[in-house]
Amino acid sequence: MRALWFAIPLLMLTTVGGCSTGSTSSISVYPVSGRVVLANGKPARGASIVLVGRGVEGGANGVGTLDKDGRFKMMCMGDRDGMMPGKYKVVINPRNKAPGVSSEDQSFGMSNIPRKYWDDETADLFVEVKSGENNLELTLK
Repeated sequence: MRALWFAIPLLMLTTVGGCSTGSTSSISVYPVSGRVVLANGKPARGASIVLVGRGVEGGANGVGTLDKDGRFKMMCMGDRDGMMPGKYKVVINPRNKAPGVSSEDQSFGMSNIPRKYWDDETADLFVEVKSGENNLELTLK
């Protein structure tokens, strides 16, 4: 019985040690930032922006937050600044409160960002991220 109490923690250590998510540091990502404006030229604000990879032509999904001026900076793979090269669908969602967004800005987004951009099933805006610096200027129609 004493041998069993010794073997169980040893077995757990070897099992947990084999569960690694791996590093993403070897995957190339490139800076992606920009600005989103509404059809009337006013900045879109109060929402998150998600770039959804388009199958084999896209990379890992990325996320950013629209500030009060409609500006954003994308991150992917949890903590990587930038995006992998590829083609992406743009989703701009004010429904869930994004980090750093005031209630007033979220309310503005809910009232002014067209609903078709809220979901990747209905969004019809696409971008391509290329190697190097990417500055995206997006207009919602």
